[in-house]
Amino acid sequence: MINEVCPHCEKPCVSNWRKLVLLPGMTTQCESCGERVGVPAYGVVSIFPLLFAYLIIFDVPEGGIAARVAIAGVLAGFAIYFQVYLLPLVAR
Repeated sequence: MINEVCPHCEKPCVSNWRKLVLLPGMTTQCESCGERVGVPAYGVVSIFPLLFAYLIIFDVPEGGIAARVAIAGVLAGFAIYFQVYLLPLVAR
């Protein structure tokens, strides 16, 4: 499903899955016009919830694994939501 609008042609641009793996500095082609698009530099913020999820699951000694996995899942979900729905595409 293509939700994003191209900053060049303002038509449907890339799929949610493709946008999910875009990192700052990476670009991809718009599926409508072929121009290059990417995410802004502050998109790196979406990696912080994933880092916290890793720390909660693997680096916290003792405790219930189910609770840690649940918290990590919520943090990972937030990171995905931020990357796909809140982060705009920019022209490159």
